[in-house]
Amino acid sequence: MKKLLAFICFMSLIAFVNAVVLEEFSLGSHGFNDLVVEGEGKESCLEFVFFKENPLAKADEFVFFSANAEFQPAQEGEASIKVSVNGSNAAELLPEDFTTGWARILLQRTRLVDGNNLVVACARTGKTITKIVLKKDSLIGSYKSPDFSQETAFRQTPSNYSPLEGETIEVIVSLKNYGSEATNARVYWRKEGIVFPELELIEGDTQKEGIVEPGKTLEMKYKLKLKKALKLDLPKAIAYYANVFGEEKKLESNQPTLEVMLPNIDLKGFFLTDESIVYDGKQANILLAIHNNGSRVKDIKLSVMTPQGIALEGMPNEIALLEEKETKYLPINLTASDFGSYELGCLLELTDYTKVFPCQKKTIEFKEKTVDPEIGLAGIIVIIGVLLYLYAYSASKKA
Repeated sequence: MKKLLAFICFMSLIAFVNAVVLEEFSLGSHGFNDLVVEGEGKESCLEFVFFKENPLAKADEFVFFSANAEFQPAQEGEASIKVSVNGSNAAELLPEDFTTGWARILLQRTRLVDGNNLVVACARTGKTITKIVLKKDSLIGSYKSPDFSQETAFRQTPSNYSPLEGETIEVIVSLKNYGSEATNARVYWRKEGIVFPELELIEGDTQKEGIVEPGKTLEMKYKLKLKKALKLDLPKAIAYYANVFGEEKKLESNQPTLEVMLPNIDLKGFFLTDESIVYDGKQANILLAIHNNGSRVKDIKLSVMTPQGIALEGMPNEIALLEEKETKYLPINLTASDFGSYELGCLLELTDYTKVFPCQKKTIEFKEKTVDPEIGLAGIIVIIGVLLYLYAYSASKKA
């Protein structure tokens, strides 16, 4: 059973390789031997040509130079292998790039020409690494491949580049596959152990894993609170993915710069009414005007202070956003349990800044409607006049 399972896995691997390898050859197959550079501070180069037809027209093909090299007597130190294609620098490979003995260089499509392309690989030793062997089984090949080499492939995008101290922003981390082959990827919001005391993670994803199909994006979001006014770069997000050769590769995102501003906070609240005295009723409709005379503020907590005997309806308990110089008018319905004078007040609270602003107080008086004395006297005179008229009219009829 184990042999059968191993055979199935082997055949699946062959099928995968056949699916992604379009063309491949080793330097040895074209008559080249190992390039050996020996001695301190020595350099030697190897040149070879490969043919590529219409590279710009083949968006689903990716050309890699796979360098297989040994560094002696140590794996660490000053040494490098520089690679150029058609006279343009393609990469400078350091010993740490050869973690498995191989290093992969994507030869950018725009640097290739229709026809023969010249690749030059120059190995240079140093003080601690005095021998480099670039092996003849190094490869040039065309493959279907995932591609994250474009500048916009792995990015962090904050919702606000100039937030205020104490505000919360959302950061979107996106990993887009510009290639022609799917791959599994893992994304982390930052390197493990990195601490930024100026930032506080509020909520969201700090890691995500999934298959990234060609042309698709793996995305995650998180929210940060900016605890201090300063200019800072967001820490890099990190991603790992399997390349076309089955090797795990690491990516680092961009680092957006945030300019966290110190807010100028100045809030004022006013109660607005047509009349301060409400007659013959126990209900009043008023407006609470909230004016921002300072910087933009978010999440303003509202609380209206009413005395005993007043019921409040329709008043929201929060304003999500108030721009600079903006005024919001909030309708409030008041119901008094009895006639009398009632003093209203309110508090505007910004929990992010631990600041509280009191509103201007307002007195509302509910009074029972009574008859004006002058109006009452005039009414009596009218009634007497009517009675006298009726009496005179009745007397004339009898006569």
